[in-house]
Amino acid sequence: MSFPGAIGRAEFAALYDEHVGVVRSVLLRLCPGGRLDDLTQEVFLRAWRGQSSFRRQSSAKTWLCRIARNLAIDELRAVRPEPLPVDHDAAAPGIDPGERALVLELLGRMEPDDRLLLVLLCVEQCSIAEIAEVLEVPAGTVKSRAFTLRQKLKQELTRKEAVHG
Repeated sequence: MSFPGAIGRAEFAALYDEHVGVVRSVLLRLCPGGRLDDLTQEVFLRAWRGQSSFRRQSSAKTWLCRIARNLAIDELRAVRPEPLPVDHDAAAPGIDPGERALVLELLGRMEPDDRLLLVLLCVEQCSIAEIAEVLEVPAGTVKSRAFTLRQKLKQELTRKEAVHG
């Protein structure tokens, strides 16, 4: 669903239904803890109130992800970040359960924008253009940061396997 600007409650409910999953996913990975429902609600409240600020050059998904990112950064500044949940299967899909805790630990130590980049790219399957729009950086920056971050994760996983394996 594209976001046409000022819309009614029924259309906004449809927008919510379509995008609540990605918003929750972004928030879970940036601000783990017991406030996921509250933060998700706040993202959609900000979107409802800020409908007039939506630029039609972007999709509703990227706009909502940007709101979630900004809210997460505000939240991280206000409270000390908690470690990412290691028992949440959805937090690291497709990863061997033995490596899941390590991957989540590594993600938890990253800067919020780096974590968001990897979550959007690897988990949410967003395009480079969408990620660039959410992070408000050029697509080339997204590509280079993604490459660098993946390399760091691979190196750390290899190092941990050598130590424990």
